[in-house]
Amino acid sequence: MAQPFVKWAGGKRKLLDQIQAILPKKYATYHEPMVGGGALFFDLLPKNAILNDLNSDLMVTYEVIRDQPEKLIKQLKTLKNSEEEYLKIRAQTPRIAVNKAARFLYLNKLSFNGLYRVNSSGIFNVPYCKDPERVHFDADIILEASKSLQGTRLTNLDYLQALASVKKKDFVFIDPPYDDTFSSYTSEGFNKASQIMLKEAMDYLNDVGAQVIVCNSDTEFIRNIYKDYKQTVVQDRFVISAKGSTRQPKSTLFITNYTF
Repeated sequence: MAQPFVKWAGGKRKLLDQIQAILPKKYATYHEPMVGGGALFFDLLPKNAILNDLNSDLMVTYEVIRDQPEKLIKQLKTLKNSEEEYLKIRAQTPRIAVNKAARFLYLNKLSFNGLYRVNSSGIFNVPYCKDPERVHFDADIILEASKSLQGTRLTNLDYLQALASVKKKDFVFIDPPYDDTFSSYTSEGFNKASQIMLKEAMDYLNDVGAQVIVCNSDTEFIRNIYKDYKQTVVQDRFVISAKGSTRQPKSTLFITNYTF
């Protein structure tokens, strides 16, 4: 069964049942302009799909898994789980796509708390997990993901550029950095002005005639800017915390421009 090959902050694996309940009944092409770990894509396995993310290392990894999974697995087998190796690989800047993808997956699996974070210079700076028993890749997951990605178009654009390809009757699933939460997936971050711009993008997609789901925090700010759209509240649990005791339940809004 296909599943995400990376752990991604704010991933939607635990909310797939709730998302399935509000999906449009029919659509042409599936678009995910901030794909991250791609939990919904791997759950749905749409026939026609365009996946995009601004994180270039992530999208290189998607491409390598789609096109060169065996070479990637071979490269990952050469890497060892140790703090010394982790720090050495973290400091590298490989140019070959397979090596970039192997580094990305290795750091994702062996970083502290499975967190992907970059600083303002775009440098990955998460410390080692301190767990020498942790496995840094699963060949079966990579191979299954590769099968699922065949025929899928992959792009590395700003999400607004990616949305330019959306057409009438397409389905767009947008899972942005949430309001007032972790947003360091890229060096650009995501602030209040970014949230307003995203709402305006939803207005554009609505005018195009696409069916859209936007996920976000259940905050007064988000409720207000999306007041003209249908809002569904679900309980979520964020895991961006070093201590389990601080991982408090949160509400998530699913915002849609169609009825279900």
